[in-house]
Amino acid sequence: VQQVNALGGVVLSRAVVEDPPPDDQVPDLSGYTDHTTAALVGLIVVIAVLEVVLLAGPAFAVGARRQRRALALLAAGGGEPRHVRRVVLAQGLLVGVTAAVVSAGLGVGLAAGAVPVLQRHTAAGFGPFETSPRDIALFCLLGAVTAVLAALVPAALAARQPVVAALQGRRVVPGRTGLPTVAGLVLLVVGVLACRASLDKGSAELWVAFSAVPTVLGAALLAPALLALVGRSAARLPLPLRYAVRDADRQRGRTAPAVAAIAATVAAVVALGTSSWSDAAENATRYGPTGPVGTAVVTQFDPAEVPALTAAAGRALPGEPVLVVRGLQAAQGGPDGPQPAVLVCRPDEPAAASCNGFASQYGYLGGDVLVGADGLRAVAPLLQPAGLVQARRALAAGSAVVVGAPAGGQVSLRRVLQRFDPRTGQESAQLLASVTTRAVPLQSRSGTAPVQAVVPDAVAARLGGVGPVSVLVGDDLSKGQERTLRRALTRLDTGTETQVDRGQDDQGRLVLLLLGGVAGFLVLAGTLAASSLALTEARPDLATMGQVGARPRTRRQVAGAYAFVLALVGAVLGCLAGLVPGVAGAVAITRDSYAGAPGGLLTSTLPTGSLHFVRVPWLLLLALVVGLPLLAGAVAALTTRSRLPGVGRRLQP
Repeated sequence: VQQVNALGGVVLSRAVVEDPPPDDQVPDLSGYTDHTTAALVGLIVVIAVLEVVLLAGPAFAVGARRQRRALALLAAGGGEPRHVRRVVLAQGLLVGVTAAVVSAGLGVGLAAGAVPVLQRHTAAGFGPFETSPRDIALFCLLGAVTAVLAALVPAALAARQPVVAALQGRRVVPGRTGLPTVAGLVLLVVGVLACRASLDKGSAELWVAFSAVPTVLGAALLAPALLALVGRSAARLPLPLRYAVRDADRQRGRTAPAVAAIAATVAAVVALGTSSWSDAAENATRYGPTGPVGTAVVTQFDPAEVPALTAAAGRALPGEPVLVVRGLQAAQGGPDGPQPAVLVCRPDEPAAASCNGFASQYGYLGGDVLVGADGLRAVAPLLQPAGLVQARRALAAGSAVVVGAPAGGQVSLRRVLQRFDPRTGQESAQLLASVTTRAVPLQSRSGTAPVQAVVPDAVAARLGGVGPVSVLVGDDLSKGQERTLRRALTRLDTGTETQVDRGQDDQGRLVLLLLGGVAGFLVLAGTLAASSLALTEARPDLATMGQVGARPRTRRQVAGAYAFVLALVGAVLGCLAGLVPGVAGAVAITRDSYAGAPGGLLTSTLPTGSLHFVRVPWLLLLALVVGLPLLAGAVAALTTRSRLPGVGRRLQP
């Protein structure tokens, strides 16, 4: 039994688990509560509830409009407006509870089926499949409450409808006000200013996330104004598009929530997509292998445990190569005492606590200075073929192979004992051993290397402290083989660490595909619901079109045009609103990274935070603004009946 505490990095051995210390000796970790994660989770829940309310509101409005006559009869028979509201809200509660229970069952079933699939694609070991009844009940309650919230506006509108007009089948257009437009502009300006101000605060990512809320809400409130603007420019459009645009403008109370929901969905996708794509672009630019790709690197062990480690690796993965890598070891120092270190410096630099000559990318190979042919073999997959031949010749001639070797061709290797004085904040170093030797540059494939130098055995012997620093297993391990090796080494209870560099991945593209899929599903749901409501209310108009010679497919064309207009207006508004927090989030995420030189060979003097990556996923935006409206229009047209409704029986005077 061996686990690592993620908070403090404390290794819990079998003895501690079987014989735990008393409570007064256990450190208090209450101060390590991740308030940032909790706040982000709460923010995501709030945004999700808002999205569902805006998307489900038109769906409940469809039901209320279809039951308009029945609700009017209820009011005409003596029912009060509160009775009408309760009927609609009860329907929302019933739908919410049913959907929540069914979704919970489907979610648990999908999770149970996904665990074996995910296990085959990850090296982490999964525990037994467990469910939390409390969490499932909370999610079901959240779904029911969200459905009731979505039914509030349709219930209020149904309770205020004129009884006579509803019984006659006449539509009553509510009055218009410019208050949403003014409030939307104010919230949009506040959101933009808040996103800019968030970059000057600590935990900028969290502040940007909260600052995005007024930006998205402001864009949603601008939906009625944008619909009116589009409606004024519909004179030259074909009949289906002209009718869809003008009807959307006339019925803003019905279409504005759908457009707002689409805009909020697209804004969230654009913001997350811009931030993640910028982060992926930065990782791709700064990527350098931290070890041989596909090779398991085992570190943090006692040298006496090497035979047991190699034997366990051979039994777990028979036939895979096992290489013991030697390096210059630094004896373990206490957390508050002197810290031994091996420095690679220019010969003219003083023996200080550190030297500014060379820097390597952090790697998994167990040390910054490796020794001999086996050490060179460990980094050989990362070197250029010509550089590997030159490095072998240099080691055979007694020279060191150094990342970013100086023009003079010499380097100073120093074993020092570093001390830090907390009172003065000063570092000092005691020189234990020093060797100056010839050096040739290490030429890697990516311009970076996970070590500072590889030195010959004779030079290492003069410095002392040579010993095994890592064990390399395999050369192209699958994730299943990695899991097998981890389990075998865990049984030894030696406290080792195993890392495998899988190379540069396509995580950024996968995130964009996932975001695009989520946006497509939500936008289609909103547009289809709004299109269904529009066709329900457009029955008299469609019947009139049929009487004056419209073809049967006109109904399909109107449905497709309506879905296209709603998706297009919402997507354009959402893209404009999502770019603001997206760019701010990209700056906040990438500017705090190490701003070193692209090659990473020499220590950079650029201050941290002076560089940032902002990459807008233009293909995602193009798919949202062009592809998604076309898809929504096509789906709405294909799922709509083509037969036009007939003209109803005229009322006799």
